[in-house]
Formats: sequence, C-alpha cells, structure tokens
Amino acid sequence: MLLVSTMLSAQSGEVANDPGRVKSQVQTVNELSERIFKKKEQRGQLISEARQQNRQLTSDEETDVAEITFDIERLQRTLLLSVTGESTLGSLYEVPDKETTWQEDVIDILKPLADSVKSITRRPREIAELRAQLLAVEQKELGLTDAIEKFNRLEKNTLDARATAYVDDLSIGWQDDLQQLQQENLIISSQLADLLGEDEKPFSGAIQSLKTFALGSGLTLLLALITAVAVYFLMRAGWWLYSRRFVSKDVRRKSTLFRVFSYSYHLITGFLVVLSVVVVIYMRDDLLLLALAFLILAGIIFNLKQFILGYIAEARLLLNLGSVREEERVLYNGIPWQVKSINIYTVLHNPALDGIVRLPLSAIQGLVSRPVKNKIWFPTDRNDYVILPDGTFGQIKHQTPDLVELQVRGGMALTYTTDAFYALNIINLSRHKAFGVSVTFGLDYSLQKTSVTEVPAVLKEAINNKLISEGFEKELLDLMVELSAANASSLDFLVYATVDSSMAGKYYKLQRLILQTCVEVSNERGWTIPYPQLVVHNA
Repeated sequence: MLLVSTMLSAQSGEVANDPGRVKSQVQTVNELSERIFKKKEQRGQLISEARQQNRQLTSDEETDVAEITFDIERLQRTLLLSVTGESTLGSLYEVPDKETTWQEDVIDILKPLADSVKSITRRPREIAELRAQLLAVEQKELGLTDAIEKFNRLEKNTLDARATAYVDDLSIGWQDDLQQLQQENLIISSQLADLLGEDEKPFSGAIQSLKTFALGSGLTLLLALITAVAVYFLMRAGWWLYSRRFVSKDVRRKSTLFRVFSYSYHLITGFLVVLSVVVVIYMRDDLLLLALAFLILAGIIFNLKQFILGYIAEARLLLNLGSVREEERVLYNGIPWQVKSINIYTVLHNPALDGIVRLPLSAIQGLVSRPVKNKIWFPTDRNDYVILPDGTFGQIKHQTPDLVELQVRGGMALTYTTDAFYALNIINLSRHKAFGVSVTFGLDYSLQKTSVTEVPAVLKEAINNKLISEGFEKELLDLMVELSAANASSLDFLVYATVDSSMAGKYYKLQRLILQTCVEVSNERGWTIPYPQLVVHNA
C-alpha cells in the first residue's frame, strides 16, 4: 500500500486537472486492494487449516493455493497498471553488471537509435496493443457471462449438497473473475481513450515531435554543422596563409615536401572536421546522433580498406615516384601531353595546343609517362596549311585540348575534336621548309621518239618561266619533269615542283599554273593530248 500511495503521489501532478479521473483511479485502487486482501486471507486460511491438522496440503488444496496466488499476482499487476499505466516492477530491482561481448556492446550503442524509431511508432503500436487487449478481455467477459447465466438456470434443488456447494464455489469464483475482467476493461478503455484523445487537435502529435526534434537533435545538428564549417574554413585560411605568404611559386610546383604537406593537409582537415562533429554531439549528450555518427564512422572505416591501395598509389604519384613523372611525356585520350606538375590536381600541357588539362590524381593512376625524346607534340601548328585524307585543303585557325578548327575554301569552317583530328593521316604543307606539287600530264604516242629528251626539256623550261613570271622565282626550289609511265593510250609525264613552305597557301594555284603551262606548250607545238580509246577487232 505504501508503494501505491507513493505512485499516486507521483501522479498527482499529472491528473490534478482531471478530478473525475482521480476519483475513478482511487476507487479502482480501493476495490483492487480489497480483493487482494480477501484473496490473501483465503490462501492463508487454507494453509492454516493444514498446519492446525498437522498435515501437508492435499493435491486439491495445492491447486487452490496456486490459483489463488496467481489471482493475487494478476490483481497486483492490474492495480499497478491502473496507477502507472505501465508495469514498473522491473525498475524496483537493481540488475547486477555482467560481462558483455562486443556484439552486445554494439547493440547497446545502437539502442538509442532503435529506441528513437520505437518512440516514433509508440502511439500507433500502443493503440493497436490496447485494442487487442480490449478485444481479448471482452471475449473473456462474454464467455464468463454466458457460463454464469447457464449455471444460474440450473435447478439447484435437484442437486445434492456436495454438487450444490461446488457449483456455488465455482459461481463465486467466476463472479470474481468477471469483476476483475470488467475492471481491466475499464482501465484499458480509459487508456485507449486517453491515446485517441490526442487526435483532438490536428497534427498536434507531429507538431510536438517536430518541436522536440528541433530543440534536441535538430539544435545539436545545427551546432555540429556550424562547428564543422568553422573548422574547415579555419584550416583553409591557415593553409592559404602558409602556401601564399611563406612558400614561393616554384616551391609549390616542384617541392616534394610541399606536396606531402598538401596531401597531409587534406587528410588532417577531414579528420578534424569529423572529430569536431563527434565532440559537439558528445557534449550535447545526444545518444541518437551519437549512434548515427558511430554507424557512419564504422561504414567509413569498413570501406577504407578498399581504397587504401589507391591512396598509396596517389601518394607515390604525389612524391613523383609513380608511373607518371613531371616533365615527361604521357598519352591521355590518344594525344601526347607534357606533365607540367603533379599535385592534388595534375596539370598536363601540349605546347602545340592552346590551353591545359587539369586532372585529379585518381585519373592519372593508370597512365605511364616516358622521357621526352622529340619536340613533335601535334601534327600541326596554328596557321599551318594541311591536306586531309579526303583531299580537303585548309588552314589551321584554332587548336585547343578539345577542338581543332580549319578554314577551308570560301572561308568556311571545318571543326574536329582534337583526338579525332590527331588520328587522321593529314599532309602538313607548312611543317618543314618545303613542300611538293605534282602534276601528271599525258601526251600522244606520236611523241615517242622525243619523249625522253626533247619533250621533258621543253615542258620544264616553259613551266619554270611561267612560275617565275607569276612571282615564284625565289620560292621555287626545284623543278623536275620526267616520263613516268607509258599507259594504254598516252605517255604520262610527271611534273614535280619543290616550293618553299611560305607558299603553302598557294598549293592549288601552283597545280593550276603547271597544268595550264603544259596545255599551252602542247597547243604551241601541236602535240596531241590523247583520250582513252577502245579498239574493237572484227574476225
């Protein structure tokens, strides 16, 4: 009774605003206490009779004592439930400490997370549980009521004395059980009404949960985020001050020690940011967020072993000890590049292209560099004249790490991706000091006798004079005219002019001048220019 009084006192503040509830609760406690007292008297009487007769309890008496004890315990639980709304017997006993395994320790750490999830679903689960309990109690009430009515309809005057006494005892026991079930029904209904009453204000539970989160875990998260951002920017400011004020540009680009410091800085910054978040959560005593932080850190540590080899490879590259080294040549996307600097971001540069490529360390791990043996970085330079495999003639206007743009006849633009252009078999007319212009010209077989001596000499003199008159005297480096082939219907002469590369833009003009001169000479000399012939022989 002292325990009940204490519990009632503890709950007085909660139900002070509900006098009707207080009255009902007190009445329930009084009734249950009275029934517990009667049950204990009944059990004590059975035991006392056996002791007075100096004998052991019979099997029937032991069964009665066990049933009465069970009823007493059930009544006590019902009484406690009516006062507290939940069983608190477990809190009255101290559980001694025991040794635990690491699996149990992990469960203890994650318990706040599970409790939080349970707390979110507590009300729906309690409502469902109370409804199930209420349904079970009502079914038991219905069964006892039906049994009592059937026993009451018995004609007791037809029973003997022993049967009448047994039926009366059984009826009295069922009446007690029915009263207890009715009391449980009242208590469960009251609890269910209290839970369902929380829905009187729409979203009141959700709003209260949001308020609780905002003032608890939400505030902790905000403080942790502010602290993490402050630590990050503080580290960035310190690194900027060190790298810009105390270290020269050459040291930043070439010093291996500086690269080690740079790589370590990023690792230390990440560690301090994570540590600051954990410290804030720990100081705020937020077990839920601490459990979540433990899960995240455990996942990071578990996955770290998968990337440790990558970190080692990046460290080797950073120390200029890996497969790619500074100032060497490397192929990336099918294009040669010079490794200008290896750092957190590696800089690749092609001297023939306008621009650079900046890559993270992870992107160059699979590459292999080699010392530079020649200065050929790209098949063209800006303003070079080229002939593409399909015969297109144009001038390079722009070439970058992404695109190459050519200006072709009529001022039109032709654009290729840089890697696709690099893969073409182009002819660069401007790359070296000279280029060649070749023209094949055919004459009739009537000139067969002079085709080796007179004809080449006449054509060469005429072409040479023509090119000089057109302003190519200094640029014409060599001129060759020779009989190259005796075809089915013509004698073919090869005209090959070697011209200074400054005249590359006039490649097609030179071809036209040579061909025009050959035709003019043929007209003056009366040489026949043949055409393909088909001869048909009749039997």
